[in-house]
Amino acid sequence: MTHLALTRPADSLKRLKSRFESSVFLQVLVLLLLCYVSYPMWFIAPFERSFSQPSIALAVLGYSKVLLASFLVAFLCLVANHANVRRNILYRRLSWQAIKDNGEIDVRYFVLVVALVIAWAFSSYEYNFLYDQAHLFDRLLLIALGLLILANPYFIVPFTVFALVMVSQFKDSGLGNYAWIDKGPVFDLLILSSVFVLLRLFVRVRPTSFLFLALCLQASFYFIPGWAKVRLGPQPWNWVLGNHLHNIFVASYVNGWLGFLNQSTIMQMARIMAPLDIPFQIYTIVFELGGLFVFARKRLVPALLAGWILLHLGIFFSSGIFFWKWIAVDAAFLALLWHNWRNEELNSLFQSRYFAVSLIIIALSPMYFSPSWLAWFDTRLNTVYDLEVIDAGGNTYRVDRGFAAPYDVIFSQNRFYYLSRDYLLTITYGAVLDYDLARAIENAGAAMPSKHSERGMGAHPTMRMLPRALTASSRPTSTTSTSTRTGGRYRCCPSRRITSTAFHQHLWATSSFLSRQYVCALWKRTTMVMTY
Repeated sequence: MTHLALTRPADSLKRLKSRFESSVFLQVLVLLLLCYVSYPMWFIAPFERSFSQPSIALAVLGYSKVLLASFLVAFLCLVANHANVRRNILYRRLSWQAIKDNGEIDVRYFVLVVALVIAWAFSSYEYNFLYDQAHLFDRLLLIALGLLILANPYFIVPFTVFALVMVSQFKDSGLGNYAWIDKGPVFDLLILSSVFVLLRLFVRVRPTSFLFLALCLQASFYFIPGWAKVRLGPQPWNWVLGNHLHNIFVASYVNGWLGFLNQSTIMQMARIMAPLDIPFQIYTIVFELGGLFVFARKRLVPALLAGWILLHLGIFFSSGIFFWKWIAVDAAFLALLWHNWRNEELNSLFQSRYFAVSLIIIALSPMYFSPSWLAWFDTRLNTVYDLEVIDAGGNTYRVDRGFAAPYDVIFSQNRFYYLSRDYLLTITYGAVLDYDLARAIENAGAAMPSKHSERGMGAHPTMRMLPRALTASSRPTSTTSTSTRTGGRYRCCPSRRITSTAFHQHLWATSSFLSRQYVCALWKRTTMVMTY
């Protein structure tokens, strides 16, 4: 009797595991839960002093010998498991060839494209003068990890972690808000891929479940902006019928796009585009809101993906903003669906029950993904800032905005509202979020500042760090780094080595802070859905 009592829990776990591995719904639910819980953890940035080192990776690993040893042991275990024969359970669960042999959907090339998009973007950026480092080793390491994904899914997780570490050098520069919109879906797909790989270590999760969630993720990055446009004005049709889309074409010219053309040519092109505002806006809202119905019919998916690609090409022509990362992901989805068009597992996803689940997942996507609220009214009023440098002799030089690369997006889009202590009626490219204010500007009336206006330093209190990045005299002193001026530019001297003792002291001192930040991040993502 005792023996039977001991075996019952094991049998129950075995039956539960078998049921989980055969149910796409359970797998999707667990993947979503893990994405929701783990999302803030992926964005824990390293020490800022690491960016001033020749290699960010070696600086991070140099914090602690224990951390370095754990990475080495984990890598050796992965190599040993992969080198073992096919009887190894990890080989059967985490091997592209094993996935293909089992008749499951082969997503290796799709994940590879997503990884290479990030590898290219963050291995080809310009020299980082803010930290005075090229980080050549880190660029090569990022490319190598991306290519290794083709060999084995093991490398998705370290690639995602290291890519987010590389990105963190741009996010907290003190110049302004970092442009994350074009990178959001790509990094979310990498995080979803990493969660999928980690979960497959313990149970057999089907690639079909991953593909279902990946398509929901991509669709949410179109549906949420479309829904935001519906909610933007007092009436659902205010943006479609009341926005003046040709204004962004002129605004982009004022901000440097198509600068080789003269002003009269641009204005003439804008007058030609004006009658097409409403048709283009109808096209935009239809294809963005259409993301909610991505699983209604299988034949609808290629049409939506192709429509989204054309939408991005139109955005590029009218504003110079090129969402090439989104286009690459959309094209990768098209190729994956084309290659598996007659796959039975793929066809099973377009049943009414999966469509109902996708509606809930996409509608609540801000809880576990990061779709952006892209909605505004385009006006004729623009605020443009010119970047000038004054040398020791008092001579003034006009500096091109691209000179600030790899932080040039902030300069190119004139995101310096915090430099003015007065109210500014518009934000980037003459955009406003208030319908009455947009109408007042278009009618050239005396528009009063609204709650959506930006007011200098008060609107962005975190932007007070700007002088730290532009002048050496205002850089805060530190025991680990100093600033010197050489050859007419400022550079940051190499910091001293961070010892293992200092790392562990810092780890204990900040553990409570990180836990509070983690809870706050989860609460913010949970309540974000209530705003729309």
